[in-house]
Amino acid sequence: MTDVIQLAQKLVRFQSFGGQIEPVFDYLHAALSGHGFNVRLLDCTEAGPSPVLYAAAGEGKGGLLFAGHLDVASPGTEADWKNGAFAGEIKNGSLCARGICEMKGAVAAFVGACEQLLSAGELRGRVGILLSGDEENSVPRGLECGAILSKEGFNVCVVEKNAQFGGCFQTYQRKGHLLDTGIHYVGSLDEGQVMNQYFRYFGIMDKLKIKRLDDAAFDTIYYKGKTYDYAMGYPQFIETICRSFPHEKENLKCYAEQLQAVGNLISVDHLKQGTLALEGMKYFCTSAAHLIADITPDPALRNVLAGSALLYGGLKDVSTFYQHAMINHSYIEGAYRFVDGSMQVSLELINVIRANGGTVLNNSEATRIIVENEKVQGVIINGEERLESDFVISNMHPQRTLEILDKNRSIKNAYISRIRSLENTYGIFTLYLVMKKKSTPYQNRNLYLHANNKVWYDKLLYPGRTTNCMISMQASSEDSQYASVISILTPMYIDELSAWKDTTPEHRGEDYQSFKKEKAEQILRFIRGHGIDLSENIEEMYTTTPLSYRDYTGTVDGSAYGIIKDYKCPQIGFVSTRSRLGNLFLTGQNLNVHGALGVTLTAMLTCAEFVGQEYLAKKVGNA
Repeated sequence: MTDVIQLAQKLVRFQSFGGQIEPVFDYLHAALSGHGFNVRLLDCTEAGPSPVLYAAAGEGKGGLLFAGHLDVASPGTEADWKNGAFAGEIKNGSLCARGICEMKGAVAAFVGACEQLLSAGELRGRVGILLSGDEENSVPRGLECGAILSKEGFNVCVVEKNAQFGGCFQTYQRKGHLLDTGIHYVGSLDEGQVMNQYFRYFGIMDKLKIKRLDDAAFDTIYYKGKTYDYAMGYPQFIETICRSFPHEKENLKCYAEQLQAVGNLISVDHLKQGTLALEGMKYFCTSAAHLIADITPDPALRNVLAGSALLYGGLKDVSTFYQHAMINHSYIEGAYRFVDGSMQVSLELINVIRANGGTVLNNSEATRIIVENEKVQGVIINGEERLESDFVISNMHPQRTLEILDKNRSIKNAYISRIRSLENTYGIFTLYLVMKKKSTPYQNRNLYLHANNKVWYDKLLYPGRTTNCMISMQASSEDSQYASVISILTPMYIDELSAWKDTTPEHRGEDYQSFKKEKAEQILRFIRGHGIDLSENIEEMYTTTPLSYRDYTGTVDGSAYGIIKDYKCPQIGFVSTRSRLGNLFLTGQNLNVHGALGVTLTAMLTCAEFVGQEYLAKKVGNA
């Protein structure tokens, strides 16, 4: 007869965190089979990380089913445990170990109870035991993941294919000028706001050079010959827009309440209580355009409120209110620019990793993820060097991850087909203007310019034409009065670049350069139509296209914002942080929400698989 205490001790000694679930499954499979149970492993989900153990005994219909899980949170730093996290020793009448309460102690109790019934011949009817190796099968970046896990005691190595780190948190130079690639401003960065708290947890907040955008107008929307300002802080935001729409105050209050309802799904208060994010599926199932239309009947106001849709790859027939609200809420809370480029974030995160004993490798492309015996063993770097690892976290687009993953039985064809079928957002054509010294006054806000009829980008109506753009002036420590670099961003799909789809950087030919020059001139004509003429002040022009995003960040189709989240079927676009291979994990903007805030949240969710969500959330919230 099984001794429940001894069984609990045996169970907690299995270090079943981070996908290491097979040994404890094997043990219970053998133990239960030896006590008269019919035991089998069930393959229950398409994309889940592990099977489910099901044991049944007895006869008849119905019966009693015990359900539980065998995975546990990471113990963190082993030295912090007086008696060892997995020792399973009894001290002063208590069994202390990682996972004893959640929930190996309970598993031992009901397994022991069932075995006693069988041994005594007292089982009447059927009894079943259902045990998963993954408590959260349906749970909704690289440097950030590396920084988190290195801080939590893991030995971390981050590999980057390019010479520079950071993805869109990357700044490059042209003739001594810094050009920001993707992060033009960040929200929720005031004291007590969630992005500020994330950076405090990393230990980098006080090291960043940042500049708060203008309270009265951090964004300005140009629409049908008029301008409309987005002010910081909800009372001021409402009052400012009311100047143009005096009869819409109550509707604007309603709109603000909806934004806050979504934004408050992630907050410092939730972090302190042990939750990274509250569930917000109903907002993923709600159309941004439809909800705005329900709030106000005024077509001009509808367009003004949707005026920054370019920030999230907004499409009128697709985009979710969750994306719209989370992005806009964060900027209304507290919008900032990085002074001298956003790459400082990447550099500080690298310092965190190295300070905690981790390694960071550039010019090191992961060309193969090694799978042996249905377990990831590491990666091949640059097609030759083998880098072994207990766990692998991929920040690449899930499709790219699957392309370099060794064939295995765990990742099903149905899952591969689903990932390949997912649509991606449009890309971005960026025109960088290097301005003559002291020629153009610096504006501490962003400008969104739209053609007269609509703010939502639609390539079918105006293929190849510039109908929307964002203008952002980079903040510099050298001169706060005048702009040195201005970025102008406009949507572009990669099919406009089909003639060069098989080319590589610096080898696209003269036709490509001519195409980019014409596109740049088109953009300058477009902004001149809105009364903004910078032509006489331009010293140099540089451009990037979706091909640049594709080749330098590994995104599919040169997408700027990753996999589309369609409000009509949002679950299809969600990709789990876990894979079916227990020690392969995913992160990045394709999984949840893009942008600095979105990818940081996703990095937290990924790393919570290793250390536990409650533990990590509270540690961040109290940093």
